[in-house]
Amino acid sequence: MIQALIDSNVPPRVKYELTDKGQNPAPIIAAIQQWDVEWIRLNTPKAGEGG
Repeated sequence: MIQALIDSNVPPRVKYELTDKGQNPAPIIAAIQQWDVEWIRLNTPKAGEGG
């Protein structure tokens, strides 16, 4: 799901990226995030507002 890309510098640097399998659930995660914005954040009273 995550691939490490190691370069040959000293000290070596490691870059991480998602594989195709790791990117596959991205639309599901985006949908959950949108649900959070619409139903949780927008409907949660802010401090002092009551509710």
